Amino acid sequence: MVDKGGRPPKYTDPVELQEAIDEYFNEIEANDDVPLIEELALHLGFASRQSLNDYEKDKKFSYIVKAARAKCGIMLNKGALKGDLNPQITKLNLTSNYGFTDKQEIAHSGELETKVSVQFGEDDEDS
Repeated sequence: MVDKGGRPPKYTDPVELQEAIDEYFNEIEANDDVPLIEELALHLGFASRQSLNDYEKDKKFSYIVKAARAKCGIMLNKGALKGDLNPQITKLNLTSNYGFTDKQEIAHSGELETKVSVQFGEDDEDS
């Protein structure tokens, strides 16, 4: 990681970072727990997920962090699909933290016929 004058990077070796990430997922799976990107960041010794995002921008660590993020998203998705996790909370988490989007597309087919009818009041010639 490029040193910008702050605290020295926690990880300088991609293998070391990968081992720490693997340890996190092993603990999650052993405890039948739910992975969270914030929890992964804390497990790695970061104060927030922003540090994890910063590592993702570094070519040396990018693939490792993206793969960990994808694994979290997959595990969350599977938990919701199996009914183990609340689907609404999972949806919120996936859209907020994993780049998923929620959109609806409406396709129209055929022709739309529009009728316009104009009626005027009757002229009262007697008044």
